[in-house]
Amino acid sequence: MKKALLLTILILVLCIQCQPAKPEIQFPPTNLSTANLIPMPLKIETDGDAFGLDQFTGIYTASNDEPLAAVAEFLAEKIRSKTGLITPVNKDDEVGIERYIYLSVKEDPEANKEAYQLVLKRDSIILSASDPEGIFRGVQSLRQLIPEEANDTLADRSIWAIPTGTITDQPTFGFRGSMLDVARHFFSVDDVKKYIDLLAYYKINILH
Repeated sequence: MKKALLLTILILVLCIQCQPAKPEIQFPPTNLSTANLIPMPLKIETDGDAFGLDQFTGIYTASNDEPLAAVAEFLAEKIRSKTGLITPVNKDDEVGIERYIYLSVKEDPEANKEAYQLVLKRDSIILSASDPEGIFRGVQSLRQLIPEEANDTLADRSIWAIPTGTITDQPTFGFRGSMLDVARHFFSVDDVKKYIDLLAYYKINILH
């Protein structure tokens, strides 16, 4: 019985090793420090590589806490609306996932709740903060880094090349507001919702 098990494991290992390696994607050089991010983060370090956002990308969270899971679902929806890609959230049994976006909250009472760090590498994006609010702010930066159009010349599928490096950020001002004057001008509910979405996208945290 033990010999049969060892033989089965050996066959599986040999089969995996015999599979042809997937060709490595050759991304053109990138520069994270020149990305159009609004507002500009406090610190940006670039390494010149790229993360290939495509159909084989998944989103995972460090815990199943509702606020963190909600931000992950929000990110998946924004990726879908911009690129058409379906990025599964916390699907351990999802076949074919090659790259991942990982959201992690590490509690720190002394840290700014809106502070975050975004580490972008060729095969992973790790977004960490001390509070889900910081994760949400970091997601806005990640959304801004996704190109408007895919690069269809890199592989046999559409790939959105995101520049890699490290972003460390927190707000300089705790109160960042914008006013919508609904007394003098009529706005539909959809208009107001779109306005709120834009405020969140640019990390404005107060609607007056």
